[in-house]
Amino acid sequence: MSAFEEGMKVKRMPVNEQVFENMKEAIKNGRWKAGEKIPSEIELSSMFDVNRLTVRTAMQRLIGMGLLETRVGDGTYVKEFSFGSYLERASEFYLGPELLDKVCEFRYAIEIEASRLAVVHATEQDIRILEDACEKFENLKRDYLEQPSEDTFKEIVKADTDFHKKICEASHNDLFVYAFLMFQELLNQYIHIVLQERLEYWKKRKKKGEPWSDLHRVICMAIRNHDFDACKRAYTDVIDYKIDLEK
Repeated sequence: MSAFEEGMKVKRMPVNEQVFENMKEAIKNGRWKAGEKIPSEIELSSMFDVNRLTVRTAMQRLIGMGLLETRVGDGTYVKEFSFGSYLERASEFYLGPELLDKVCEFRYAIEIEASRLAVVHATEQDIRILEDACEKFENLKRDYLEQPSEDTFKEIVKADTDFHKKICEASHNDLFVYAFLMFQELLNQYIHIVLQERLEYWKKRKKKGEPWSDLHRVICMAIRNHDFDACKRAYTDVIDYKIDLEK
């Protein structure tokens, strides 16, 4: 039999896979809507003419995918699917220390291009959201420099990551947002490392009474002014954080 003929053979799908696909399709096409309680294991077993273990296995897979949730003492419900939360849960399977070294290259490819689109497409509302995110980061940084704490540091890392996510959202290109979500957890780890060094640098400058430029604010202003050259320069300094530390 040729490879072509082999590929044309109809493959039988295991029963448990059929149940899983049918349940997933019921969610995908809206027969089971978000927030709706699905039939019980007994009811589904009867519907599919399979045993309860087969149904339970399919349900657990869908729960793991973030499509279903079990409410104790109540039943199983369809969840509002979030692509971002799904990627965040999956990130532990593809993230590793060796990838941290690749973050800068990835940020150049994704974030700077997203910022170029933001310069073109950002609405007034997008810019205000960016400015609010920028102000939140600045306030947290000020609080930390006055009274360092681990909780404040974690909030700064989150605020920094969130600012860059909003740049991607302001590009009005969903693929950039999805790409960011795929590496958001890795970026969070990277920013955690970078900010530890950067905050020490800012502390030293603060003690000397020396000013420093807030690059987030510069990026916001550049997007407002439709000035990609200024935006790119500031964003490059954000990514190549050692440039700032060596000044």
